[in-house]
Amino acid sequence: MELVIYLEGDADIRFLEDFVAYHFPDKKEHVSFINVGGKTSLPSKKKDLEEDSFNDRKSIIIFDADDTSKPNGGKEASLTFLQNELEKINISHIENEDIFLFPNHNEEGDLETLLEKLIPEDKLDVLNCFSSFQICLEAVKDNFNPPLNVPINKTKMYSYEDVLGTNRKKCAESNRSYLTDHWDLEAESAKPLYDFLEKYLT
Repeated sequence: MELVIYLEGDADIRFLEDFVAYHFPDKKEHVSFINVGGKTSLPSKKKDLEEDSFNDRKSIIIFDADDTSKPNGGKEASLTFLQNELEKINISHIENEDIFLFPNHNEEGDLETLLEKLIPEDKLDVLNCFSSFQICLEAVKDNFNPPLNVPINKTKMYSYEDVLGTNRKKCAESNRSYLTDHWDLEAESAKPLYDFLEKYLT
């Protein structure tokens, strides 16, 4: 059976393509990805979801849990929101167990939260330098008018690839390769995602 994974954006698709290729290489040709464009855009994919069910394709959702400072952020709020969105468009073939929330279906966060935990130990100094930079800017940002923009975690991940000598076009999240020694796809932090996908890919 074909597996269709609904994700929030191109960055998520790029990561999942490599994650599936690495862990389930013999099944990658049976997996397709759909860019939803964010939680609130899920109803726009009603036709795709209906076609999955009609054509005996398995639909699953992998979105960000986000944090509780955001609307519908956090695991429970995100799950409730997604369930309500699916109910609104009369999609019943996706159940709770068919939804996974980055970073690990338990904690608040997003794809970048997971990516930070997939950085190999021998490269953590690079990440720590950027984290110190963020903390320093956070401490002085209000001394400026307008206040400074503290780099977000997407920027941190781009900079991590950039300083390691990656071609800058390939640093962009939609072009990035996770099949390099810059990432550890076997890290313990990747296990919840692996376990979730294994249900459908074995």
